[in-house]
Amino acid sequence: MRDSSSWMERLRKQLSAAIPLKFSNFARIELMLYALQAYFPQQPIRKAHLLMQGYREPRISDRQWEIIKHLRHLAPEFRSSISWEIALRNYDDMANSTTAGWLGFELDYENNRITLTNNMVIQRYDTYEDALTKKPLEFDTRKKYDPAPAGNYQFNISSDQTRLVSISNAIANIGTQYKNSVPSINLSQNRAPIRISLQQLVQQGINLQSVIGYDAGRIIANSNYWDIQKNQQANEIYIDGESHILGPTGSGKSTLIESLITLLIKHNKKIAIATNSVGEVQDWLEFAQQLGIKSVPIIGTSERHKHLSRLNQAVMFGNSQQSFTHPGFRWLSQCCPLFAIATPSIPQSTNQKRNKTPCFNQLEDVDDPKQKKYDCPLVGVCPRHITPQDLEEAQLIVGTLPGFIHKKVSRHDLKENITILEYLALTTDLFVVDEVDLAQPKLDELFYPIVTIASFKPIQDT
Repeated sequence: MRDSSSWMERLRKQLSAAIPLKFSNFARIELMLYALQAYFPQQPIRKAHLLMQGYREPRISDRQWEIIKHLRHLAPEFRSSISWEIALRNYDDMANSTTAGWLGFELDYENNRITLTNNMVIQRYDTYEDALTKKPLEFDTRKKYDPAPAGNYQFNISSDQTRLVSISNAIANIGTQYKNSVPSINLSQNRAPIRISLQQLVQQGINLQSVIGYDAGRIIANSNYWDIQKNQQANEIYIDGESHILGPTGSGKSTLIESLITLLIKHNKKIAIATNSVGEVQDWLEFAQQLGIKSVPIIGTSERHKHLSRLNQAVMFGNSQQSFTHPGFRWLSQCCPLFAIATPSIPQSTNQKRNKTPCFNQLEDVDDPKQKKYDCPLVGVCPRHITPQDLEEAQLIVGTLPGFIHKKVSRHDLKENITILEYLALTTDLFVVDEVDLAQPKLDELFYPIVTIASFKPIQDT
């Protein structure tokens, strides 16, 4: 969700000719070729995609690693060998056509040599250099929250159904109010290394007994803790950067994490937890409610009705409370205010097709010849959505890894166009991945070799 294309405008103005290739594709090919020529002259041209896999080989210098990080963001498609092969074929075709005079590079595959041609626009190399070294990887803020003004609109609810909705001035004013108050990212300022003594954790475990139903302090006190790096008995939990808590099943890792997280929240730390199921998310919500911790779950929308059904069953069979009083109920709401005022009214779908809410497809102005699209003006007060205040005030944000990775922060929540994972990387003080052995296969499936994980440092870097 970083801004990956604005650098091209400078190059587009320099190259006024019509190039027989989509300009953004042409620009990224030449950017990659410049990086190879300037920073990786020994890298085989046809195998340049290997640089983009995300694994730092021993021979890669710090400077080269910074260039690779920018390349992985600015030209992500070249992480695929097929995409890079197609790109080279297209460039070779241009070299053999009437547009050859506009190309900035000559490719000699046999001798593995890339030569600058200086054709037409010498300044292009400055543009590539700036994109790779000087221009920071800024956030994309172009997709801003644009609530619909008063008027008549239509929106799709399925592949073959649309509905009309009339936005009154009163409804439009709600959107205007939220449009004028969309915040920017509030970066974490509380990221000093964490150092918690086991004695503190034992006491915190004792304090949790009334909530979790057993003496966590006794479990922590009766366990042995070993610092693998120092090869000695540990008397504290020390976290500086990436850390691991290892132990066999039943050794008390989860108990330790619960005590650690609640203690850190007391110290004004903001925590994120990645679990392996929505059921575990609901457990954390219930745990947080009992302790008075402000928590926000990140739950997908497409399967929300199934999650709600499972939650109802679990609560009912447990006979502990009515399902609608469970803290997870609020976050699984399927209510859409615009559904209620749409014409004709929208009943619950029974034809195996899910109704999509207007905020997904946006509202199309039926009175505008260009059919301009707007966001829902009620999203700021819609029970389906997390509010900016919820996100900012949350002491604990919990969800699944796929949810963090794929779900974007709503435009009414934040000016920056980023994913939940990027938001957490920039705003939380500690990110916990529970049962990382189960999470690793998911990460491999999600990230290799397509997407890079954002930096967990509070800077605009990838």
